[in-house]
Amino acid sequence: KRAIDEFFRLHASELAAASGGDDEDHWRDWLALPYISNPREDSRFAACFEDDWAALVEVSLRNLLTTAFQEVSLPLLLAFNLQRLESRARHMEMRGLKARIDALNF
Repeated sequence: KRAIDEFFRLHASELAAASGGDDEDHWRDWLALPYISNPREDSRFAACFEDDWAALVEVSLRNLLTTAFQEVSLPLLLAFNLQRLESRARHMEMRGLKARIDALNF
């Protein structure tokens, strides 16, 4: 908590100034959050403690992670292992086809 307090002590004015206008009050609310004794009962934060809000955050996080992982290429070791498995499957398929050809030739 000390590190967070220190961060906001140093950068709170920058964050509020960067948001500008009406958003400045919004930042002040969030900066005050650690000092509110019961945020669940505070009208500014009550919605964050509802089940619907938590479910929405979970869905949003899942969508974000799904999109991020779709855009990231496979690590080389994992890609190598997949290539090895695919090669083994093709080799087994070739063996099966050769056996079938041999069976048809007899």
